Amino acid sequence: EKTPRQAKMALLENHHVQFQIGEAEARLRSARGYVESTAERVWQAVSASGEVTIPQRIDIRMAATFAIREAATALAEAKRKFRR
Repeated sequence: EKTPRQAKMALLENHHVQFQIGEAEARLRSARGYVESTAERVWQAVSASGEVTIPQRIDIRMAATFAIREAATALAEAKRKFRR
């Protein structure tokens, strides 16, 4: 169990910490869902037409960039809040 210096309880028992972890996980899952749904939608359209349009490329990049930023934010927050 990880217990921060001068803390009275382990992170596992801290409700605020658990809330923050849950919030980060929800953001990551949301970003992943956005990437997956965008990829599926574009795949269906490209399968039918045989080519990728510029708006479809933009959608893919936007979803991927959003997911990368959400992951980076979650990691940075975890490092900042939970390091010893």
